Amino acid sequence: MDKLGLTVIIICSTDKKLAKCLASIDDAETKVLVVLNFPSQEVRSIVEHFNVDHIEMNSRRLGELREVSIAKVTTEYVMFLDSDCVLQKGSLNAIKEQFGMHLIIKPVLTYDFDNWGSRIVSRLRSFTTYKQDLPLLPIVLNCSIKNKIGGYYFNRGLVWGEDRDFALRVLAANLHVEYVRNATVIHSKLTILDDLKSAYRIGVGRYYQSELGIFKHRKLTKDLLLHGEMKQALAVAKSNGFVVGAYHLLGWRTAYKLGYYTKRLLTNFFE
Repeated sequence: MDKLGLTVIIICSTDKKLAKCLASIDDAETKVLVVLNFPSQEVRSIVEHFNVDHIEMNSRRLGELREVSIAKVTTEYVMFLDSDCVLQKGSLNAIKEQFGMHLIIKPVLTYDFDNWGSRIVSRLRSFTTYKQDLPLLPIVLNCSIKNKIGGYYFNRGLVWGEDRDFALRVLAANLHVEYVRNATVIHSKLTILDDLKSAYRIGVGRYYQSELGIFKHRKLTKDLLLHGEMKQALAVAKSNGFVVGAYHLLGWRTAYKLGYYTKRLLTNFFE
């Protein structure tokens, strides 16, 4: 085990933005492992160009991809970074300064934008994803936490939502998460359509989580009455304006529930 060393793990299929992601890793001592998942030839070429370590796994379950990839590293710390993200210069050094003092380290996640639509998505996601009570990806973790959070890092059975399951087990174990304000990960801009597709997939992930007993299944009556969601939408609106709050309630949450109920109905229909 490379004590206090760091491996950045990136799962990629067809995302050409992987090149910018790899180029942003500005610390020569940091190792990189790319997990090729049903990769395109262009992604293979990017990996060859940067000459980074890689493995190939063809699985639709993100939980399985993350869990297996951690077993391949030899460093004490691991960072999961999406292929459509880049690290702001100096962020890895800021993260490494916390090694030996903290087991879980969370950088700031921001979202790029270039028009009104991607700006709405940026403001909403910046508000909802960087919560100090829910350590979602991107995240840096010490491999020693495995036995503190149930004997595994990520649930292999989860297609989506594996990071939320991880975060909830971290909270249940009362593990401290160190938030590093001078370490920033920048997500590429997302259109509203991109964001709604993501919300739909997260809803599908919620169904799988419910099937595995991580959450209870949602209740349609409460969802139709927007149970508990108006309060959250008002909090979003208060911080980011009426348009962002309305989009969260009527756009994102609708796509999320559509993903959940579509998967649930189709599964029950074909059983």
